[in-house]
Amino acid sequence: MKQDRFRGILRFLHFNDNSQNDMNDPNRDRLFNVRHLMNFVKQRCASVNEPGCDISIDESFLLFKGRLLFKQYIRTKWSRFGVKFYEICTSSGIMLDFLIYCGKQIEGNADLSATERIVDTLIQPFLVLSKFIDNYYTSPFLVDYLLKRDIYTIGTVQTKQKNFPEELAEHRIEKGKALFYADKSRNILTCKFRWKKDKANGKPMIIHMLSSKHTYGIESSGKKDRDNSDIIKSTVILNYNQKMGGVDVTDQQLHGIQTTRKSYKWSTKVTIRIIMFCTLNCTKWMLIHQRLMRNN
Repeated sequence: MKQDRFRGILRFLHFNDNSQNDMNDPNRDRLFNVRHLMNFVKQRCASVNEPGCDISIDESFLLFKGRLLFKQYIRTKWSRFGVKFYEICTSSGIMLDFLIYCGKQIEGNADLSATERIVDTLIQPFLVLSKFIDNYYTSPFLVDYLLKRDIYTIGTVQTKQKNFPEELAEHRIEKGKALFYADKSRNILTCKFRWKKDKANGKPMIIHMLSSKHTYGIESSGKKDRDNSDIIKSTVILNYNQKMGGVDVTDQQLHGIQTTRKSYKWSTKVTIRIIMFCTLNCTKWMLIHQRLMRNN
């Protein structure tokens, strides 16, 4: 394809009819320009993928510095300004579903908070699974709510969450030690683990976990410290570290493919991002199929 032809296609790339979008309507769909493409890709991802047992939910950021009503600013992200994606992936990085934050709360169960509704919406098509989430979404109420639907949840949690055990939050522990609290009425295990100092603030790194799948347990992580001794961690943390990185794997692979171009249109950047989701999924499924063929 010639360069001029490619630039012409990219210039007029569009996936919806603007005449059907009333810009004066305050309740209009803010994702109207990419809604049809987004729904098509979401439907195909959900229909062809078999997630297995373990999935993870996390957020991703698409760099965009132009004018946009629902543009987000997160200081800790590499791309501090941009469009926020909520993604659900397998542990190997295969995309199953995603949501785009557009400045409005997601409709759903009124008993759930705004962040809990994100998890509840993404998890709807995938039942009887183990789900891994970070402390932005995790709460004792959400873990109990999903357990009643036969969905196991493992995730980090903030101590300020409602119904978090105060005794565990205030108790001081030594480096490399773990404390557990079991809520037998709801079958939820809470774990507190202290590790080395946090490089960001120099304070001890203390991790709090919630799990509706695990019981008490500590085992070797398979690594050695400076004294050549085995590094011991709780089973909850080891399982979380092993299965949680699905969204991070996808972000790393997207970052290595330089297809996102500078544009004043947010819809163009989001469109290319969605198309890359499809490309990565197809590539991974081809590799899986080839591996299965070789084994047979």
